[in-house]
Amino acid sequence: MDVFTPNTGQSKNLITGEERAELRGRIPIRGDKGRFNGSKSDGAGGGSPKKGVDNSGGSGIIKATPEQRKKFIKDIKGTKAADGTVIQSMIPHNADRMIERGISSDTVKDVLSNPTSTYHGNKPNRKCVQKGNIRLVYETSGLMITAILLEDD
Repeated sequence: MDVFTPNTGQSKNLITGEERAELRGRIPIRGDKGRFNGSKSDGAGGGSPKKGVDNSGGSGIIKATPEQRKKFIKDIKGTKAADGTVIQSMIPHNADRMIERGISSDTVKDVLSNPTSTYHGNKPNRKCVQKGNIRLVYETSGLMITAILLEDD
């Protein structure tokens, strides 16, 4: 009975204890000084996308300007959530993501103040509120974490 360990590239027979090196999946490519220079697929996956599949240029993402980000954060600050938490700060990157997702500051304020669902987050100091297809995550310290745009059912 053999067990393969992917991070070491070794196989070990659990009955005999015999170990052997194997190449599975991606094959490391080493440069002239033995340094790792990337990898090449042996057909087990990876590779380039098919022609005509990459739509990243036409994604419709709205790029936030520094002025939009600043205004968005200013609009959110001071909003009181349904549980009494006052939003005091927001990481600029998170404001960019909300703007890119087309979620307005007015929508964020409405969901915070009038959620249809409220529940605990993934950490003890985090809260989640939801209204429609918008879910917000914030900390009880007043830090706005993110807004998630849920898919319609």
